[in-house]
Amino acid sequence: MIRRLFTTCLRRPGDSRPSHVDLEIVGTFNPGAIAFGDEVILLALR
Repeated sequence: MIRRLFTTCLRRPGDSRPSHVDLEIVGTFNPGAIAFGDEVILLALR
């Protein structure tokens, strides 16, 4: 079973840089995460 964390953000707008100097990141969607063996894999789209 996969447990969902409701109290923790995995990514915030300040965690990424804009792809162009004239752009600003004002929001973000948290990535999908899954435990695989002893690792955690994140699916984050950019």
